[in-house]
Amino acid sequence: MGLNSTNVVGDLLPKEVEGEGKVVAEEVHSENGRKYVVCLNRERREDQLENLDEIRDKCEEKLEELKQKAEQGWISSSKLEKKVENALGKNKRLFDYEIEGELSYQLDEER
Repeated sequence: MGLNSTNVVGDLLPKEVEGEGKVVAEEVHSENGRKYVVCLNRERREDQLENLDEIRDKCEEKLEELKQKAEQGWISSSKLEKKVENALGKNKRLFDYEIEGELSYQLDEER
């Protein structure tokens, strides 16, 4: 099992880390004689979680707007997927969505 730094950060950010103080460290993985340790600054974590919530909210607003426009016939279903991808950008990993006649989406709770 190799570690992908993007997944590790995303997976660990919302988890509780034991320890006292503003900064804590915890071993999260070991392989081939190597240990991987995550250091957490609690204040920075809170800021990042707030930022993530804001990003999710903005993306949901964009998705809802696109969904309504598609339902009203302002966007063709053939162009809807591209518009959804453009609206979400790098944040599309935060959502599960389908376009089958109409747009349906939900927040990916694992992210």
